[in-house]
Amino acid sequence: MNMMESRSRDLSYVCLKVMPQTIMGLIPSGIYYGWGALSESINEVFSPYHPHEFKNQHGTFAGVIILALSVSLALPLRILLDKKFITEFTLQAIGLSLITIGLLLGGISVQFKILWLLYIGCAVPCGLGAQCIFLRIVFSHQLWFKRINYQNFGSGLFGFIIGIWAAFFFLISVPLEANLKLSTILYIYSAIAFISVLYPLLNIDDNSLIEKPSAIPTKEDSIIASNDIELTTVSTTVESKGSDEQYKVIEDNAESPENEEIELSYSELLVLPQMWILFFFFAAVLTPGWGIKLSFISMLRVLYNATPSFSASMTAIYVIIYAFGRFFSGILADYIGVLRTFDLMLIIKIIILIAVPQVTTYLPRDGQNTEGCTIFITLICILGLMYGGSKALFYSIIFDVFGKINYKVAFSISFKGFGLSVIIGGITSAYSFSETLSPGQTEEEVAAAITRTSSEWFYSMAAGMFVGLVLLHSIKPVDYNEILKNRIESRK
Repeated sequence: MNMMESRSRDLSYVCLKVMPQTIMGLIPSGIYYGWGALSESINEVFSPYHPHEFKNQHGTFAGVIILALSVSLALPLRILLDKKFITEFTLQAIGLSLITIGLLLGGISVQFKILWLLYIGCAVPCGLGAQCIFLRIVFSHQLWFKRINYQNFGSGLFGFIIGIWAAFFFLISVPLEANLKLSTILYIYSAIAFISVLYPLLNIDDNSLIEKPSAIPTKEDSIIASNDIELTTVSTTVESKGSDEQYKVIEDNAESPENEEIELSYSELLVLPQMWILFFFFAAVLTPGWGIKLSFISMLRVLYNATPSFSASMTAIYVIIYAFGRFFSGILADYIGVLRTFDLMLIIKIIILIAVPQVTTYLPRDGQNTEGCTIFITLICILGLMYGGSKALFYSIIFDVFGKINYKVAFSISFKGFGLSVIIGGITSAYSFSETLSPGQTEEEVAAAITRTSSEWFYSMAAGMFVGLVLLHSIKPVDYNEILKNRIESRK
């Protein structure tokens, strides 16, 4: 098979096999990403039955638990896959079962007003199930787009699909809530999740093809061709009983100017500074986005007395713009580079996060049709565009820092910062935009308190974004040659 035929085969496989799996398999992600559309309704159901100080928090907290748990078991699941304790088919089947059962129990919890069941029966299974499904799909999608030399575009496209599904579930929530009970909506979502994941479950792509020689010539291929030499595959895990010949090959490779990738153990990855820099980088730059996504409806209602339908519609627009941000950032990164694209978006986000409190403090807040509300929504949507764009490039950053061989495990470890950002962003924004009245407080005092707490939240998010910008410029690719030398030294 010549190069053109091989390339055509790869592109056809991505279009006809990988992309349908991604599109169908990310529908459950759209459901739980769009959880914020139902949070207000959940609040209304549970608030009368629980202490006043927790009013307006239940829906947001349930969403926080779902999203945080969706990444909490990334590393254990990755280990189970690597150790061959479970197959990719089993992982998909477990995810399908958990998310279907979780949404069913969510409907029951709402129907019978059982709060603990909302958390334990709905949020926990949905989070774990979504993670099982998401893990295999994201790895397959990213590795295939890396193979066909469209890594950044693939990252943007992946995020765009998630955003479109989230926007879809935001948009349909308004007519559904107007005509159906909340419990019925959750039952419908359960059926949708089940049907959508059946396709990727029954059509798992053959990821072993990724490991076969690439159809597209790389820099390494050119070196091989020009020098007419044969590269020897080096064992990537050095056992204590390894032969002297093994170490001689490794030592020769370590002295090579090329920083050739090697497979690292979990313990070696955990001690790398790059891993923890990425962890805190993800946490810092994702926190404000999750705070807004989970509480945007509450923000509009509390700050501008917006109606539920108006708030849901604006949130859907925010999510759509967020999705387009992820798509176009991948294209932009292919032209100016990932780092420059990230710098541009982080700086814009810092400026907007500082500007928003000026709008909420000094412009009228008399209703959803005021100039202040229009400017607030515009700034938040621009923030969503930048937030979605920067998030889409995380996969590319992990690839650039750790390479292809260690990408899956590095993703599983470093993306724990994603879960931390969900918890911090969701809970802090929920409390910052709570309109709970304390005894003796007037509405004017509550409005002033909300202005203060919301401003503090946006300023703190801007500070966190600046920390993320600093961390971004401190990340360096892993020096595999140095790791090889350390292995040799430990052997001696």
